[in-house]
Amino acid sequence: MKKINQKGFTLVELLVAAALGVLLLSVVVAIFLSSKRTFTATQGIARSQETTRFAVAFLKRDIRLSGYRDCAGGASTSMYINDTAAADAFPPSLENAIFGWEFNGTDSGDSYTLAYDEVEEQALTQAAVANSRGLNTAAADQWTGNFIQGSGASTASALRELPALIAGFQPLKGSDILAVTTANPLTISLQQQTNQRAVNLNLVDVNGAPEQSGIPRGTLLQVGDCSALDMFQNSADETDTFVSLDVIGAAQPGNRLNSDFQWQKKWGPEATLYQANTRVYFVGTGAGGKPALFVYSTNCGLSAGCSANQAEVVEGVESMQILYGEDTNQDGTIERFLSADNVVDFRGVRAVKLSLLVRSTDGRPNPNPNRTLTALDQAYNLNGQTFIVPPEDGNVRFVNSTTVDLPNRGL
Repeated sequence: MKKINQKGFTLVELLVAAALGVLLLSVVVAIFLSSKRTFTATQGIARSQETTRFAVAFLKRDIRLSGYRDCAGGASTSMYINDTAAADAFPPSLENAIFGWEFNGTDSGDSYTLAYDEVEEQALTQAAVANSRGLNTAAADQWTGNFIQGSGASTASALRELPALIAGFQPLKGSDILAVTTANPLTISLQQQTNQRAVNLNLVDVNGAPEQSGIPRGTLLQVGDCSALDMFQNSADETDTFVSLDVIGAAQPGNRLNSDFQWQKKWGPEATLYQANTRVYFVGTGAGGKPALFVYSTNCGLSAGCSANQAEVVEGVESMQILYGEDTNQDGTIERFLSADNVVDFRGVRAVKLSLLVRSTDGRPNPNPNRTLTALDQAYNLNGQTFIVPPEDGNVRFVNSTTVDLPNRGL
């Protein structure tokens, strides 16, 4: 039988083959990881952009509606609400339609560093996360806005700190806070007044019979037509067949009356009754432990007894910076854009510059939250004047800036 020579692989050949296999596998793994990183980054950018578009659209809608009151936009206005009440009770945006609080340290040319504990955010429950973020929340006196009491007992300008009620929601440092007010017309008919000094406005149905208002005590109301508008806080109950600006029993801030009180007109069926709604936007800690845009809604001021609602709008918003375009000489032209604490008179604000810093919500956790910031950290320019430095946490970030005109000027 013919002998067949059989040869196996030598050790050198096996080592070369193994090396080539490892090299090939390394290339495949590298390509996979690179593709995964690219996909994650692209996905993060897409989510950040989507979040930003939603947040900006939400804010733009309310900003543009601020001051809305149908045809009474240019009407002569009298405010009987107690505008000298404590800051916790009186909503500054009620008369001005728009108002804001500037966070100290985020003004023109300032640089502010955000600091989040990503490990805690992922490891703790929602309640524990909120309690662990004390270092990133601030006292009310770290936000200020320049408030002018316009048609009330005083016309003095005063820096107004953030109301304690809003500060109690633990807004995060490094972000401004915005308040807008609109007036929604109610489908309620007024009985013709015979006494212009009577504090009650009687309500009737389509047949002229008395009708319950359904309006809770403390609701901020306005009554008017295209030429005049009176603002007051309802001191009657929702089961009453009238609304009233009596000072007795009204919720905070209450009404301000004197012996010379009278409505601007004898109101009747031709007048419209409006309900004022104030919405306050701020950045807080979301349900998932991440920074998020929140809105606080109220129709009865800022007192603790109000019927109010706090809701998370969208997750991922880290900082909101706002400038207000002020028409200083009432010629219809904006002379300058200023932060809230530098606006001379919010009644002259005709536009808002809004800038948001939004991050993705699926980045890697920061393994060392107490590290020293390095040159790898990037500063984001908001509104062309404020630099926000986020933590180096692997999240994708996106900035969106826009200018919103105020077509309705002043409540």
